[in-house]
Amino acid sequence: MRDDLTGLGLDLTRLGSAIAYPPTPELAARVRARITRTRVTAPAKPGTWSLAGTALAAIVVLLAVIVGIAAPARDAVADLFDRIDIFTTDEVPENLPTDTRQEISLKEVEQRLGWRIPLPTSPDGSIMAPTKVLYQGFPPTRARAVALSFTTGGGVPYVILATDAGLGKGLGPGASAEPVPGLGAGEAYWLEGLRIVQIYDTDGNFIRESQRRTESNTLAWIQNDLVFRLEGDLSRNDALEIARSMK
Repeated sequence: MRDDLTGLGLDLTRLGSAIAYPPTPELAARVRARITRTRVTAPAKPGTWSLAGTALAAIVVLLAVIVGIAAPARDAVADLFDRIDIFTTDEVPENLPTDTRQEISLKEVEQRLGWRIPLPTSPDGSIMAPTKVLYQGFPPTRARAVALSFTTGGGVPYVILATDAGLGKGLGPGASAEPVPGLGAGEAYWLEGLRIVQIYDTDGNFIRESQRRTESNTLAWIQNDLVFRLEGDLSRNDALEIARSMK
């Protein structure tokens, strides 16, 4: 968990330290030597192979500089953005973008997404079918999200949301996030309290149209290279049981 200002400072520091700078050439000595040099005859015109060799050497040096700078910087930038980003915020805005999700069938949403959505299983091992499926795309980015509605055996409604992009959770005053070990393939958190939810594009920029407010208990985790969140009036144990049953 981190606040925006501290996280940005740390990220910029890590990015700066990751850049490899080429050594500075000794320009002063070369300029001085050229000024004081006596030219007796005009220099010979370089041959074609000489020019080609010089050009090739320049290209090699340029590529070395680019690789030296770009490769460490790329690694550092990629490290700035996790698939699930937890941050704090002093205020959770009320006026958020209009929800543009559209209701479609599970088969159609899987065809649009190009991947199968894991579904929870009931105690007898049968796959549970969602009562509603909502889809939302965020053009011009390639980020997409789907929300599937379910009801527990005890009649408690909950929603499982999945995205192939990054997920941000902004914790409002009094909200909390607790890491959950051993769930999915990476990060996992149990969240409570008033929060803002947002999705990131592939460059790590949040998509304003994706922002939502929620106070529902939430379990967020990574599975099958997708980011899931389970929201509802459920206990942590109940949410974990549902998440672990998804196949």
